[in-house]
Amino acid sequence: MNVRERNKEARRDRILSSAEHLIEQHGSTNFSMIELARVSRLAVQTHYNLFNSKHSIIFGVLNKVLDDIIVSIDLRGGRADPIERVFAYSESAVNIYLDRPVFFHSIFRHIFGIEDESSRLTFNQRAYDYWEEAVGAIYTEYDDVAIAPAVLADTINLYFVGVLESWIHRELSSVQFRAKISRGIAVQLLALNLPDTRERLLKVIADGSELI
Repeated sequence: MNVRERNKEARRDRILSSAEHLIEQHGSTNFSMIELARVSRLAVQTHYNLFNSKHSIIFGVLNKVLDDIIVSIDLRGGRADPIERVFAYSESAVNIYLDRPVFFHSIFRHIFGIEDESSRLTFNQRAYDYWEEAVGAIYTEYDDVAIAPAVLADTINLYFVGVLESWIHRELSSVQFRAKISRGIAVQLLALNLPDTRERLLKVIADGSELI
């Protein structure tokens, strides 16, 4: 990366960090591009040159947070047990959201309410890749898994987003959010009918049901 590219990346990072700060400060995404320019100390036109729109900046902030989730997984190291690995990915994602509820309520209310096909596709692909990585070890550890990894990753991703949306709209408490995610993933893993996993997954389902 040359100096020009490094400077461009530094400006992008400054804009995303400033937008993240404003979302935290306001408890919403209702900041103006002029206010964002003031906080980032960059010209308004620079924001549009680098991101095209405010919506793209919001998605950029969300992708930055997804990077944080991936880093938190990497810091914990790989889980030898492939089932525990999936739950570790789930737990890391849930913890990131619950640690900053005001921020995520604000950013997802914005994202669920807009049409920005390009940015949504990018974020959705990254979310899918996250879950594909989470389930990958299952297919290394076990032979003849009936459900393809792409199908399992896509199903978990869609389920996670659905439960997340209920939490965003305050239909679920933090406890219920965590329990529903664990229970739902356990149900989907149970469908794989993997050797020596049934009792463990049934316990996760039972424990989750008690909290919902």
